[in-house]
Order: sequence, then structure tokens, then C-alpha cells
Amino acid sequence: MFATATDLLTRFGAEELAQVATDDPAVDATLIQLTIEGGNRDSYTAEQIAAADAALATINEVLLDADEIVKGYVTVRYPTLSDPAPRILTVYAADIARFHLHDDQVSDEIANRNRDAMRALEKVSAGTLSLGVTPEPSTSDAPVISQPGERVFSHNTLADF
Repeated sequence: MFATATDLLTRFGAEELAQVATDDPAVDATLIQLTIEGGNRDSYTAEQIAAADAALATINEVLLDADEIVKGYVTVRYPTLSDPAPRILTVYAADIARFHLHDDQVSDEIANRNRDAMRALEKVSAGTLSLGVTPEPSTSDAPVISQPGERVFSHNTLADF
């Protein structure tokens, strides 16, 4: 995965994630941060914890979508990427996920960052923007099969020459 919930937490903050990942007011910034980081949530009710878990599931679904978008562009030029992938892909995936988390409440800044990420990915796909790594050739274990065609030149066809 190019970006994780922890990446979103670090980049955009717990307050923003709590606001966009759920409509449940029981999920505050502290609870979403504890949920993402795997912290102690003993002081919260079972209902609050369930709501925070659902919010994290929403975040993870959007991250999976962003991951597929990034892969769709990047694998054209880079069929295999080293692990870890170039950090810039985390930035792009995070910006795309943030845009989709905000849904119908997208600010100009968030829309612009998403647009910039998508444009950069298009350039990566076209080969006009490098990720700073050498693309590895795609390898396959499939055998190459060649079928000989019908013979064009034979003793009979060349007899008059």
C-alpha cells in the first residue's frame, strides 16, 4: 500500500480525519488517533469504539481505492517497484485518498492537490516524470511459442528464376 491511515494522520491530523471519516459525533480526534495507532481505548464505550473502528474501515477503503488509482498509472512504466516504493507515491496516494474522504466537502486546496497528484501520475505513466528509480523489466515464466508460417519460397516457386 502506498499510503496508510498513519500517513493520513501524520499529514492531515486526527481532527480532520475524525470529521471526514464518520458522521458520528462520538468519534473525536483523540479516539480516531488511538484507533489508528492501536492505542488504549479503555476509557471509551463499546459504541464509541465500534464507531471509531467503522471510521477506520472507511479510511482504509479509501486508501485501497487510492492505491489502485496510483498502481493503474505507475505500473505502465514501472511493472515492479522496490519495497518501499518511492516516497512521492505516498504523497500522491494520500492526496487522492484525502480528496475522496472529503467527498462533497472538498476545499480548493484539497481539489488542487488531488488534481496535481493525478497530473503527476499521468506524467509518470507517459514517461515524462521519473520516480527516481530505474524501471525493472517485466519478467514472465511463460514460454515463448512461435508457429512457423507457410513456406513462401520453395524449389517450385523459384524454378523459373
